[in-house]
Amino acid sequence: MSGKGDTYRPVDREKFGENFEKIFGNKEHEHAEAMRAFASGEKLEFRPKKDASSYGSTDEWYPCDNPDFHHNFEYRIKRDD
Repeated sequence: MSGKGDTYRPVDREKFGENFEKIFGNKEHEHAEAMRAFASGEKLEFRPKKDASSYGSTDEWYPCDNPDFHHNFEYRIKRDD
């Protein structure tokens, strides 16, 4: 790489160590439960989150054969209604 701002800067190891847990700590993915269910063969349903206005807002759940586990959607195990 070259250009303005691409020069090497040494890592402040103390600051890196302090922030590592805040950034990368033991956080489970928000869709971890649905991911495990899908991996074990369960069928899933999805709907847009209420605060994801660009996707619309609905209480209706839709079948999901190929989930991408996007942060703007909620996922659940398919219910037999």
